[in-house]
Amino acid sequence: MHRLWTIPEIVSIICVPLSRGDCARLARVHRFIWEGVIHLVWASVPGIYCLRGLLLDVDFYSHEALYGQVSLTEQQWTRFDTHTKLIKEFKVETQGRDVYTLRVLQNVWAQRPSGLSTSFTPSIKHLTVVLPGSYWALGSVEEWSPLFSDTLLSFDLTFRCATREGEAAETNLTPCLDALRTASPHLQHITLQVSGGSALADSCFQTVAGTIRALGKLKSLGLDFTPSLPDWVVNGVLSTGHLERVYLGAVVADNHQVEQPTARFIPHILTDIGLSGATPSMANLLKAINPSKVKRTIIKDSALQGWRSFVTPAETLFDALNRFPNLHQLEIDLSISSFDTLLQLHNQLQRLSYFSIGPSSSSISWISGRTLHQLADLLPRIEELRIVGDGLDRESVSLNTLQCFATRCPHLRKLRIPILIANYTGTDIQSHPSIQEIDFRSSTILRPVDIGAAAKNIAAMFPKLLSFSYVGEDDFDIDSDDSNAWVWDDLGEALVRLLP
Repeated sequence: MHRLWTIPEIVSIICVPLSRGDCARLARVHRFIWEGVIHLVWASVPGIYCLRGLLLDVDFYSHEALYGQVSLTEQQWTRFDTHTKLIKEFKVETQGRDVYTLRVLQNVWAQRPSGLSTSFTPSIKHLTVVLPGSYWALGSVEEWSPLFSDTLLSFDLTFRCATREGEAAETNLTPCLDALRTASPHLQHITLQVSGGSALADSCFQTVAGTIRALGKLKSLGLDFTPSLPDWVVNGVLSTGHLERVYLGAVVADNHQVEQPTARFIPHILTDIGLSGATPSMANLLKAINPSKVKRTIIKDSALQGWRSFVTPAETLFDALNRFPNLHQLEIDLSISSFDTLLQLHNQLQRLSYFSIGPSSSSISWISGRTLHQLADLLPRIEELRIVGDGLDRESVSLNTLQCFATRCPHLRKLRIPILIANYTGTDIQSHPSIQEIDFRSSTILRPVDIGAAAKNIAAMFPKLLSFSYVGEDDFDIDSDDSNAWVWDDLGEALVRLLP
């Protein structure tokens, strides 16, 4: 073995780009390599089932394990403690095998020897918990506590209720937050999402509000409680002085009566605001927020049943957005009927470095190849642009159109846009100076097309291209013509050969 592999620091640097599985396989090669990569293997644990390998002698489906009648030797405790101390990111999703794993770990951990931490992940930085209602397994502070640690900085909780499981969320969310306040006082980010159930009681929201106030180092907060987030919770959150980034989902005034928020003096420190819900409620909140330091805003018009009846046009929101003088990043997902509506944001668009137009609920294509040029003129400083969904008439946007658009945005580095790729008919190709990432998800290739020529044209237009995507995570992100899958693969391979 070369001496290089005996230096853990160098081995660690070499192995950083590798996947968790590759690092695990390398760790088995030699003890010197193990020392350099084992922290990479355990830094991010994708599921609680991964901890089973540390308890090889425990039958997780046995009666003894499930009811806390398993004892570990000192060597087993040492092995478990050594590896779990390396965990920085951890995900718990209590469904299937994870239900038993979590219950057994709780029972085993209750018998830990003195000297071990109260958490079986004592060095954790980020924790994600996803709990479908039918598998809710954490009903007390004692059951939640082993998941938290005083090193925890970020916590995401998602509880997907069945239709009538609002009560289950209430009885389990309270002990979660009680344990969190005690075990993780240094928390900086928290996201709580409860979806699918009935409305929660005020006592549950009081616990949420109390937790936010108690966590004095909290900088980032996300709340999304369907069917609605009460006004008094929204106002209380926005009035909390230590928050810098806030996302509030299911924002809707009680009884559909939109009133000016009671929080008149929202802190100057707020830099990021995200709202999802009924348009009038969001507009009123934006008007109440102190606009001086807000740099990023996300606005999503919710399509929950019953809200559409009192949704006002997007102009209401755009008027409120015009109050923010330092806005640099904007993401909108609204029903927009025409391109002229967007012109109301003319002054804001001139300052943006990031702009995202989400999958609007409207089926109207309000951006065409012609108005795309106008959009480019509105975005002189844009560095990242995302156009998603049916708002763009992709049939009118070709490579020719895309080139004309890109040349009007000289600072553009990242672009996601659906287009129609056909044989290029232009006579002059201009190279863009800065585009490095292009995402053509939901685009269409019109056959017959010369793949080699199309790849050469794209490579010539964007010579600094480093990333090219054309298939997303969901089926609707793929080409509308499923038979074109192999054509996209060929185009990607051709680009790889042409680009540096």
